[in-house]
Amino acid sequence: MVTSLLSKVWENDEKWRDLFANHESETSGQLNGLRSKHMRYPADKRCVLCSIPFDGAGFEAFGRRMPNVRNPHYCDACDEYMSNLYPGKVKHACPIIAIDMRGSTLKAKQADQRGLDYLLSWQQPFESATFEVLAENDGFLENWRGDELKGIYPRGFSGESNAKKAWNTALALLQRSPRAGDGSEISLGIGVHFGDVWIYSRGTPEKEEPYSGCGIAGYSINVTSRFCDQANKQCDQNEALISEILFEQAGLSTKGLERRSITVKDTGDKFDVFAVHADSDVSAFEFEDDISG
Repeated sequence: MVTSLLSKVWENDEKWRDLFANHESETSGQLNGLRSKHMRYPADKRCVLCSIPFDGAGFEAFGRRMPNVRNPHYCDACDEYMSNLYPGKVKHACPIIAIDMRGSTLKAKQADQRGLDYLLSWQQPFESATFEVLAENDGFLENWRGDELKGIYPRGFSGESNAKKAWNTALALLQRSPRAGDGSEISLGIGVHFGDVWIYSRGTPEKEEPYSGCGIAGYSINVTSRFCDQANKQCDQNEALISEILFEQAGLSTKGLERRSITVKDTGDKFDVFAVHADSDVSAFEFEDDISG
């Protein structure tokens, strides 16, 4: 029994590596081909794994596939596929992004008087805009909490240019700031980093259907959240704090950008980051090469 379980875990770990860490694997190639086909159709909501649209023309074109009840960010087919890989995990060095909607606590309080529709008029445009930009740049949405989003760019999912794609996501969000239902600009704080991440299947082994979703963990996730938390502290505009190592991985220069030092709580570790805004001079950072790989 124990040997059988260990064998399954080992086999599943290999499959997780093929899916998320190995961009040359057959599994990765098949998934990315499917995502490329689905991304031809614009949509406000998609499956985070295969990118099939949950609305718009693509929803009709691909057979009206609905979000999964258990994991609404996945379609039924992808949720079933991931549940078959339980238990499983892979440790992988990749870019991480954290995006936060500023002022959400005040808006939640105001919603007590104004009603739920007021709060959703902010949260839904934020969710739609950030998720679509993440999908356009081959990011993998892992954690969504109403006013905060975390995503990763593993090589098997995002390709070899994953660090550039994380940069492009941050830049696009700064330049295409989402707007609330009343037309007000939604203020964003963004953190981007590169480091080791555990990608794993969450679940409760004793249950008949143990799988409950995909998770990410690791120190680099906490560091990225710290960057996101510190964004906007020294300015009143949308801001991304991006680690020096992310620039190095993307092959980008930091010339002309403001350098800051961020200290991580509990550990006291210090990281050099660079502040980027919508009006930053990023002409040197525009890529002419194809980043679809």
